[in-house]
Amino acid sequence: MLILSTALFGETSYRNVVVNGIVLAEDGKKMAKSLKNYPDVNFILNNYTADAMRMYMLSSPAVRAGDLAFSERGVDEINKKVIMKVKNVLTFYELYKNELTEEVKARDSKNILDQ
Repeated sequence: MLILSTALFGETSYRNVVVNGIVLAEDGKKMAKSLKNYPDVNFILNNYTADAMRMYMLSSPAVRAGDLAFSERGVDEINKKVIMKVKNVLTFYELYKNELTEEVKARDSKNILDQ
């Protein structure tokens, strides 16, 4: 495309190029159906959630045009360290959100932890 555009119109066909890295299998080989070296997507999404998969991919070198050796353990780690903590905080908040009234405020407390 670059050669044709330059030859025909005397200018490049694009100004910026976005490059992503390659997602490889855990052993470093290219993922392929013929090699059957890729994990089942439905299994990963059902066991670890799509949010864990998204965060794993966004924090990987593939976003910065590097190669990523995909690991199911990496998705599991993100799920345990990030997603489950956020869900636990949300559950805790939802459990106690009605307990706080206008009369009780953290800044009025004498406890050092509240201050």
